[in-house]
Amino acid sequence: MPNQQTELALGNQSPTSNAIALRDEMQFLNRLQKFTASINRKPPAVIEEKIDGKVLQHVPISAIEQLLRRLYFGQYTIEVVDYKQIMNEVTVHARLRVRHPVTNEWLTYDGLGSVQIQQYSGAKIGDIINTKIGNALHKNLPAAYAFAVKNAAKKIGKIFGADLMRKHEDEYKPYQLGENQQPLNS
Repeated sequence: MPNQQTELALGNQSPTSNAIALRDEMQFLNRLQKFTASINRKPPAVIEEKIDGKVLQHVPISAIEQLLRRLYFGQYTIEVVDYKQIMNEVTVHARLRVRHPVTNEWLTYDGLGSVQIQQYSGAKIGDIINTKIGNALHKNLPAAYAFAVKNAAKKIGKIFGADLMRKHEDEYKPYQLGENQQPLNS
């Protein structure tokens, strides 16, 4: 049975066209919820690394790129907004744009990443120009870029690593849509 809000949204249409519009809206909402549930699953690949005595988890950039191709049917772009050196680190600001497969809207997510520039052992931070390893930026700048892309992608959902390393995780619970309809992931 349509609620008052639905009736107001549908206006003065005939009962048949109201029913068709309501059915179409319910199908659209179901597709939205299914997609939202799909991006709020656990990531397919997680790497654990021990750095400075702490275990850190992250989704590898190759998995992020594959997920973007699969979930968004290749409809995504990545732009480097800015990159710079700050003392002995290189930083990257990346912008990830994805075309939502249900709404067809372009969504934008920004991410930041940074990596220390490799220096010779015992070097002082302030002497980066004289102590930088020859082709360090050949490795360090792409690494900062990958961290920036991964940081942007995390904002999309859990499948991209959003809840890794968090003490509290929320589970996505879809609304029950329509009469006698079960939640999508019950």
